[in-house]
Amino acid sequence: PVTQADTEAQNFAEGVLLNRFPDDSIVGEEDLSHKGTNNRSWYIDPIDGTSNYCNNRYGWATSIALVEGDKTLLSVIYLPAEKIVFFADETGAWKGVFSKTCQKNSVCLASKEQINITRKKLVEEANVTTWISKRRFKKYENFFRNLLSETSLAYVGVSGAVEMTNISDNKLDGWVQADVKLWDYIPGAFIAEKAGAILVDFE
Repeated sequence: PVTQADTEAQNFAEGVLLNRFPDDSIVGEEDLSHKGTNNRSWYIDPIDGTSNYCNNRYGWATSIALVEGDKTLLSVIYLPAEKIVFFADETGAWKGVFSKTCQKNSVCLASKEQINITRKKLVEEANVTTWISKRRFKKYENFFRNLLSETSLAYVGVSGAVEMTNISDNKLDGWVQADVKLWDYIPGAFIAEKAGAILVDFE
């Protein structure tokens, strides 16, 4: 579902970015795009996990990434309910917790730590998540059946962005998805990769 919050959050992000970087392109989930004049693009998913957001459940996030050509330069995933942010650049990936006493329009982290993946398991021992809709299951039935049979535990998770932060934070072994959109994939994949994850395209 698309909510008013999705649209307003994306419009806000677009406004901030175009004000600072008018020559950059913007690619967003909620029918939003802006064609810039250079080869830099911002990928925005204002609320990844909208169903969880609407039902006041864990598992939603705001994610954004900057790509130049085919190279991701930086990425941020913010979990507002937990006040936790994950971010990465060329040098690595980090996890931060926002201060409760931060002034308005300021960025104040109570803590910040570099993150590195230490969980290393065989496929048959791995705990992985996916997202299965009726349409996706029909299209990729063999793929999902193999996933269930090959791994230790495969279950329907929350948003892709949140699951990739869980991988980066050593809480999960893998995330598998079919028909994934770039704004769903790029921010989390870059953070996970900089934390030490291996990215695989099954196509």
